[in-house]
Amino acid sequence: MTEVQVDVIGHQARSKEGRGISVRSGDSDKWIIIQKTTFTNWINVQLQPRGLEVKDLQDDFCDGVKLCALVECLQQKKIGRVVQKPHNQHQALQNVTVALTAIANDNVRLVNIGSEDIVNGNQKLILGLIWHLILRYQIGKTKFPPKKLMLAWLKAVIPDCNISNFTSDWNDGVALHALLEYCKPGLCPDWKKLSRNNRLDNCSRAMTLAKNEFNIPMIVRPEDFSSPHLDDLSGMTYLSYYMTVDSPGYHATLRNVRALLKHGTINNFTTDWHDGILLCNLTKSLGVEPGGWPNMTSNNVENLQRGMDSARKLGIEPILSAKEMSDPDVEHLGIMAYAAYFTRLTPRRVVADKATINGDFQNIHVGQESPSIVIVEESQTEVVESSNCGDDVDAIPVSTIPIIQQQDWNGSQPFTMSSASKTDVREVKDEELQYMSSHVQNDDHSETVVIEEDIIRPENSAINLQDYIIKEDVKRVETVSREKQAPILDFAQDGCLYQETKTFQVSVDSDVLPHDVRAEVIGPDSIPPVRMNWSGKTATCSFTPSETGMHKLNVYVEGEAVSGCPVSFQVSSDRSQVYCHQVEKCPIGQTTEMKVDTSRAGKGNVRIEARSPSGHLQSLTVTDRGGVHSGSFNPTEVGDWQMSVRYDDVDVGGSPYTVKVYDPNAVKVYGLEGGAVGKALAFNADTSQAGDGDLDVTVNYQGQNIPCYTTLESNGLHKINFTPQGAGAYKVNVRFAGEEVRGSPYTLEIVDSSMVTVTGDGLSLVPVNRPAVFNVQTRGAGGGNINVDVICEYNFNCVRNVFKIL
Repeated sequence: MTEVQVDVIGHQARSKEGRGISVRSGDSDKWIIIQKTTFTNWINVQLQPRGLEVKDLQDDFCDGVKLCALVECLQQKKIGRVVQKPHNQHQALQNVTVALTAIANDNVRLVNIGSEDIVNGNQKLILGLIWHLILRYQIGKTKFPPKKLMLAWLKAVIPDCNISNFTSDWNDGVALHALLEYCKPGLCPDWKKLSRNNRLDNCSRAMTLAKNEFNIPMIVRPEDFSSPHLDDLSGMTYLSYYMTVDSPGYHATLRNVRALLKHGTINNFTTDWHDGILLCNLTKSLGVEPGGWPNMTSNNVENLQRGMDSARKLGIEPILSAKEMSDPDVEHLGIMAYAAYFTRLTPRRVVADKATINGDFQNIHVGQESPSIVIVEESQTEVVESSNCGDDVDAIPVSTIPIIQQQDWNGSQPFTMSSASKTDVREVKDEELQYMSSHVQNDDHSETVVIEEDIIRPENSAINLQDYIIKEDVKRVETVSREKQAPILDFAQDGCLYQETKTFQVSVDSDVLPHDVRAEVIGPDSIPPVRMNWSGKTATCSFTPSETGMHKLNVYVEGEAVSGCPVSFQVSSDRSQVYCHQVEKCPIGQTTEMKVDTSRAGKGNVRIEARSPSGHLQSLTVTDRGGVHSGSFNPTEVGDWQMSVRYDDVDVGGSPYTVKVYDPNAVKVYGLEGGAVGKALAFNADTSQAGDGDLDVTVNYQGQNIPCYTTLESNGLHKINFTPQGAGAYKVNVRFAGEEVRGSPYTLEIVDSSMVTVTGDGLSLVPVNRPAVFNVQTRGAGGGNINVDVICEYNFNCVRNVFKIL
């Protein structure tokens, strides 16, 4: 609670929070005039939104109308029924009572002042009341003397001015210029050169700058601010505009504290400080680590006390206690003053802070060269990238792997993989292919660069270099595979493959020696070596992770871990080691296994999806058998399906790729109706609805294939021709995309009429009404049906007989 206690001693209005200055006899009225003018100006600033103005505190407040308006502006709400045009003292007293009640309800206790004092124009009590309104609504409610807190902040932010009061220390205007320079560096850079004799001019220019730059109202006139009769209350009222919430001094202190913090930030001088972590972080940033850091407790007071103890080691004494600072209702001024003292300090350089790490530790894979560590002197921090294979930056090696043995090559002789002839090996990986190059020194001192594509082959397996084209210029090597065209790879003059490397920086102080810096990487079950290449104060470091999982990087200076360590990062599987067994074609109605081999890539999620020609998406059920993943594909449509193979949500193995689905049962064969020996026979096959595939037709007679010819006449319509070589059964096999079509093989009977003979007496003259018998011999003519027609010479009915063919 803020208690208003006003008493009249001589000609001074006094209060607990501020006192009038001591004056010589005969000058006692001058400070009162300044204070009255200042308070009147402050009131008019508050009433400006209402369009009201006060000229004389005694006369303009006596009816209570403007006093009620002032309280409503300060509290930003209606305070009750106000008689706008009071006609008598009773209505005036009623208005004043409404105002005083609203003030008292806002936790300001009124002592020794009543409504009659205001109505009767008691100047001393009115000034006392206005001062407490300034304390409550301008400077801010606080349990601590505001004069002490304001002076503490001013001493911290303009220490060279040796501020000890709000009167004489400000008369020459120099301190005011220093305060403006603090709020906005560069605004008054030459304030120390000002003449202290130009009091009025200095104050006038400073207050005008404050008005123009920060919209600080000139509630104290320059001639009053430079006057030796300036009172404390007037000085405090004006200077409070520099240290309220969102004031220029408030933001300047925030800015300067932020600049000290190595981690985190600060947004205010209240809630950000309650748990003590910010204070501990601030002292840690300045070189004094609080006890228990960074594992702070849940006890806010205990954390704040740890921070204050650390601050004492820096020479900063607390203004508030730890309990007071943890109070959720604490006013900002005390904490802001305390924080301002930290901004005068220069951070101490401890060993752990002599190096900092910055870099990108995303997308690191097993077997892949890690981001480079670049350690440089702090004043020369820069990003260094591996751009050549010279002495300054070594080419990046990979794990020990079998390579091609050195041999002469005549253009056809195969090479044999052998682990006994290890040379300098480089590799580069992308989403689909892996290329390995070996730099081989020949006996005649010539050099050969060999590229192996796609996979690292097992030891002692042969590789045919006819699949590769090697140019004479070793700066450029081009590989060509029977299956796919490989990209052109760039080589440096010594045969090393250029590889783009990600980098991160470690900045160290100039007094750090190379042998005092050590880096280590710790994996779940491995500690891969970290290679360091120093050049002056710069070290380029690299490592190759051999397992998936969470890894930690520690950088040590003189045996002490650098701040921010350990740096944790995830190593994922190597997508370039995923081998996708692509299926080009498969039949409809059958299950086809889509296989993905991740055994060398590490653990990862494999997802296979197939999109039909009509747009239907089919997710395949994937099973894992020792790193070989299988997905069962059951196509339901003929046409081109898009197969998507994703490994940890990234397309691999040329994904998406096309699988051509066909249906051999949709092939229609017609026109196979028999034929005769020696006569060309033709039939048709319609594949228009069967999808993409080759039609294969064979004609077999007595165990041997006879020539047949297939001609594509229109879209999917084929005509097949062959000439039978003899009589008997012919088997016609029709395959589409290697699969038997429905009904295949077809059986076709071919006859030879030249092998048919007719004998018997029935072919001679036969009496009427007696059976005529003759024989038809078909042996060797094929298995066709025999039709016999008897034609009568005369036009009369012949008896139709059934002939038995023996």
